[in-house]
Amino acid sequence: MKKYFRLLLVVLFIPFFITKVHAAEPTLEDALDCIKDNYTLSVTEREAVQSGLDYLVAEAIEADLAANGIDLVAMGYEGYAYVMPDDIYSGFYYIYPEGYEEEYEKNFTITYSNTGEKDEEAEATVQEVVEETEGEIVFQEIVEFDEIDTHEYQYYETDYLDDHIAEAMADYPVDYEWSGIGGGANYFSGGLVGAVHLFQDDVWYGTIGFFSAYNVRVFVPYIVEDVDSYVLDLLKTYLTSQGEEVDNLVIVDGGGIRSEDDEYYYGDIIILQDEGQEIEENVLVDSIYENIVLNPIDEEVQTELEEIASEKGYEETFTITDVETDEDLSKGLNYTFQVGEKYNGKDVLIISRKEEEEDEFFNPVVENGKVVHSVTELSLLGVFLPYVEETVEEEVPEENSEVIEETAAPVVIPATYSPYVYGEEKIVPVSDTEDNQIEEVKEPEEDKNKNEEKQDEKEEKPQNKAFLILILIALILGVIYFMYMGSRE
Repeated sequence: MKKYFRLLLVVLFIPFFITKVHAAEPTLEDALDCIKDNYTLSVTEREAVQSGLDYLVAEAIEADLAANGIDLVAMGYEGYAYVMPDDIYSGFYYIYPEGYEEEYEKNFTITYSNTGEKDEEAEATVQEVVEETEGEIVFQEIVEFDEIDTHEYQYYETDYLDDHIAEAMADYPVDYEWSGIGGGANYFSGGLVGAVHLFQDDVWYGTIGFFSAYNVRVFVPYIVEDVDSYVLDLLKTYLTSQGEEVDNLVIVDGGGIRSEDDEYYYGDIIILQDEGQEIEENVLVDSIYENIVLNPIDEEVQTELEEIASEKGYEETFTITDVETDEDLSKGLNYTFQVGEKYNGKDVLIISRKEEEEDEFFNPVVENGKVVHSVTELSLLGVFLPYVEETVEEEVPEENSEVIEETAAPVVIPATYSPYVYGEEKIVPVSDTEDNQIEEVKEPEEDKNKNEEKQDEKEEKPQNKAFLILILIALILGVIYFMYMGSRE
C-alpha cells in the first residue's frame, strides 16, 4: 500500500516541477514573440509626442513581457523602445545583452486615437513649412576659449531650447512640439539632436529636425602669422591641464581637433582671426576694438620726445600717436608700425609716456619691415628710427644673346670671301651700340637672286662632268668587248 501511495505522489508532482522549470528558463525567442506587431495607444498623436513616444510604447511592451513571465534583466538582457521621429507610426524594440555583443530587434507599428484624421489643406501647409526650412533648424552657442571652464552651457537646457525653437518657428502657421533624440559633447564642441513635430488640430503631419550645438571659438590676433601653430599651442596647454597627452595634436577638416593617430577627437573649434585696422598711415591696431579715438599731439610734447630720441641716436620720427578707448584692454592692444623693409634687423626706439609717470623706453627689432608693440594700458607712444643710408641698386644690363669680342680695329671682309660684294674689299666699322654688335650688311634683293643662280650653276657643273665621264667609260668598254668577240671568230 505504501508503495502505491509513493508512486501516486510522484505522478501528481511531475507537472508542478515541469511548470516551474519552464517558467524559470524563458528564451529570447519567447521574449520577441511577446512583442506585438501593432500597438494601439489611447491618446492623440500630439498627446503621445508630449508624453514621450518611446516611453509610451516601451511601457506597453514591458507590460506584455511581464504578463508572460519574462524578465529580460534576469535573462541577462536589457531592452528599449524607439519610435521613428520622422514617422511616428512605426518603431522597433531592441533587446541586447549587457556586453552589447549582439542585438535583437522586433519591428512594430503604432496607432493613435486620432490616426487617419489628416486634412489635405493642413498637410499642404505643413509641407510648405518643411520646404522653407529645408527640413531642419540649427542654432549655435559660441563659447570663447578663455571661458571654457566658467561658461554656463545651455545648448541642452529646456528653456534655452524652448526659446530658440519658438524663435525659429514664429513665422510659420503650424503648431509644434519638440523632443530630444540624443547628443554628446567633448572638450571643444557638443550638441543635441532632436525633432520638431508639426501638428494641426492635434494631428501629426511631419517633422523638422533641429540641432542645438556649442563650439569653442579661438580668437587669433592679427599680428599672428602662423595661425595653426598659435591655436594648437593654446589647445595643447589647456588639454595638458586636463590631464591629456597631446604632443601629436593636429587641426583637420577646417577646425576639427584630433590626435595625429586619430585615436581621439577633441571637438570642432571656430578660428576667428582679427584683420586689424589702420588708425593712421602705416599704423595698425586690433579691429576688435571699435571705439578707438586718435587724439591730436601737442607740439611741445612732440619736440620734447624728438630731442630725447635724438640724444639716443634716433634722428627720424616715424610717428607719435595717442589713442583713446573706453573698451576693456585686458586681452591686450597690439600696435603694428610698418616702418619699411630697409630697417630690417635694426632696432627702433619706442617712448611710452603717461601722465605723472616716468617715460618707458623699448627697442624692438624690425622684422619683415615692421615692429609690434603690445600693451594692456594706453599711453602716448613715440616711434623713432635710426639713420639708415639709402642704397641704390645698380641696374645690371641683360646679357647679350650673342657674345662679341671687343676690338678697336675695323672688321675687314676680303673680296675673295665676300658673299655680297665682288671686286673690292668691304670695310664694316664696329657698331657704337652698348652691346658692340656688328651691323649686318644687307644685300640688295636683285644681287641676292643673281648670286643664288650662280651658286646653282656651280653646283650643277661638277654633276655634268661626272655624267660625261661615265658615258665615255661605257663607250670604251663597249668597243673592247666587240673587239674581243671579233677576235674569237
